[in-house]
Amino acid sequence: MMPLISIIVPIYNVEKYLPACLDSILAQTYKNMEIIMVDDGSPDGSGAICDEYASRDSRFVVIHQKNSGVSVARNTGLDHATGDYIGFVDPDDWIEPNMYETMMTSVLKEGCDGAVCSTLLEYRSHTKVCERFDYHIGHQPELTRGILEEKLRTLLWRTLIKKSVWDTVRFTPQTRASEDFEVFPRLFYGCTSLVFLPDLFYHWRMRSDSITHTEASLAHRVQNFRIFRSRLRFCEEHFPPSIPHVSRRTASRALNALRYFINEKKEAASEAQELIAFLRDERPRFSPHLRLKEKFHLFTYFSARPIFMLYNHFFFWNRARVMKHKQKNTHA
Repeated sequence: MMPLISIIVPIYNVEKYLPACLDSILAQTYKNMEIIMVDDGSPDGSGAICDEYASRDSRFVVIHQKNSGVSVARNTGLDHATGDYIGFVDPDDWIEPNMYETMMTSVLKEGCDGAVCSTLLEYRSHTKVCERFDYHIGHQPELTRGILEEKLRTLLWRTLIKKSVWDTVRFTPQTRASEDFEVFPRLFYGCTSLVFLPDLFYHWRMRSDSITHTEASLAHRVQNFRIFRSRLRFCEEHFPPSIPHVSRRTASRALNALRYFINEKKEAASEAQELIAFLRDERPRFSPHLRLKEKFHLFTYFSARPIFMLYNHFFFWNRARVMKHKQKNTHA
């Protein structure tokens, strides 16, 4: 018998898109699957849709829980998964019928720990290739370096990976966006090899109202910094060669978030103080890896504050002007 695949679908307020997603999973040519639908306290009809599919096909299992965020929902799915391999599908996306059959066949043929397929971006008016691979086998240390140095996009749902790798990896419950960006270093580090496929199996729906595509709030900017900081700690412990890249990116995220706090006159907030402490205390370690512009921002913030404030004021003034111009053209 072919290995059992557990497909985890975290669900919240997506009744408009959910049937198409679940139908695409139902249509899979690979039959030895369990589909774990985690209803994360949806106030709309998503939970009822899950119940309907569970009643129609015994492979569909629904778990209803209070709203706790997408990371907790994914962890719930992982905790209940009994398959030999784990895959994820987001509830507003859809997949090609032969996706998991092709991925599993490739994994078994090549003797890899998992597979990664190629992806299409689905806009309202058109479709675009997101990232298409040549057929190849990725090995260590290139797998881990590719993720840490952002040569590979961290898209969770286009992967199929052994459950034994996932057994040591979980999502941080407090992370409510970009959660795959945080876990991918640990996930890929746990794989000896992965097979990359050119097949455009996954359809990623571009929604203007999704967390990924709305403008980041201060909380999201701080969260983004914390994710990069966790990547930096991972590098220090497991993969020192990527420290220069990740430390620069972490400092850049901290500087970016701090500028927004200052613009909103919230520099005294605890989150802003967390950013300042990191930039001050870790400065000797990451400063050599910064670009000239980033070094300028860092130096002026700590040593030439009036220049920093003037530049920051101009940056947000110009940003507001550009956005106003775009809105004017949109409504013209």
